[in-house]
Amino acid sequence: MTNFVFYGVAALALGSWLLAVMEMIGTAFFWRWVFTFGPRVFSDERASTRHLEVPGTRFTTRSAAFLAVSSSELLFRPKLFRIHSSLFKGTLTLRGAHAAAEARVSLGLVLFLLVWLAGWSYGSFMLITRPDDVRNDTGIPAPLFALAGYAFVAAMLWFFVGLARRAARRAVEEFAQRATT
Repeated sequence: MTNFVFYGVAALALGSWLLAVMEMIGTAFFWRWVFTFGPRVFSDERASTRHLEVPGTRFTTRSAAFLAVSSSELLFRPKLFRIHSSLFKGTLTLRGAHAAAEARVSLGLVLFLLVWLAGWSYGSFMLITRPDDVRNDTGIPAPLFALAGYAFVAAMLWFFVGLARRAARRAVEEFAQRATT
């Protein structure tokens, strides 16, 4: 049973990692379908009378790279530490007199963290229920060890979601400023 669970979690981790790599490639090349999935972490709507760029137009601002995929939809990749990140992506859509913006975090990244958390939970459960079979050289009590893993994942998600929101907000503001000039 232990091997089955271990190999199952390892297969899920590999699958989610491959999904994350595919997402990164798709985001880098502005594959439209990649921008439609992943947990939404930012949503904003503003008044706008400006039309978007001619379809196929690419441009860059200080905080994002943009691609117009139609006269009413724009894809963007925010910068993260001076490079255009594939960890999160966004869209700007014109809807009448309003422009709607949303940003999403990489689904593969989130799934990888959740699978990692499942593996951590299983390992911690083994450490708690079978202390004689599982070696614990850390000197940390098993429940505290489990909580440390949960806290690590929560901190990573909090960090990435906050980063994605700030980057998307900057990209939308820069696009709005570009539209008025």
